[in-house]
Amino acid sequence: MSSNKTKQTYVSTFRIQLTPSRSTQGNVAGQKVQENGQTVRTTTLKNRMEQTVTSEDMSAPVRPLEAPQFEKPLEDCSVEEGCDITLQGVITGSQPLTVSWLHNGGAVSFGNSSFDGRIATLVVRECLPEDAGAYTCMAENGGGKTSSSAAVNHSKEKSVLRNRRFLSGSW
Repeated sequence: MSSNKTKQTYVSTFRIQLTPSRSTQGNVAGQKVQENGQTVRTTTLKNRMEQTVTSEDMSAPVRPLEAPQFEKPLEDCSVEEGCDITLQGVITGSQPLTVSWLHNGGAVSFGNSSFDGRIATLVVRECLPEDAGAYTCMAENGGGKTSSSAAVNHSKEKSVLRNRRFLSGSW
């Protein structure tokens, strides 16, 4: 004899939502902030055999990331052809900071840039007239982004002085 009895399948869903109770000081129950700023969390549970189980989780103090800011922004300057320019800005904010330079809105592909964790520097040697324009230093970290800009003007004084010397020379 064959039996065509189908087995019945039951599905059970169990949902639980744990909400920490708040203490009067605003800390999560079972959580203490020590004098050194370190947070210690204590969790106490009962297992199936009615045994109490306790665990502690010590974590480092959490500090929010400080967005970068220019403590000393870039300054406008004038440069004569063939001379060097140095643009410098002092930046504060949480590390790591990423610094990049723009010239007239495009990435700088010339000069020497450096950043020591506080001072961002761009040095352009033997400037040409096309090196004039708007320079922007951008600083960024997980907390935010900021920038500082400066105008670099090309000055023709040096070439004018050279011409005057040439013209004023004796024949």
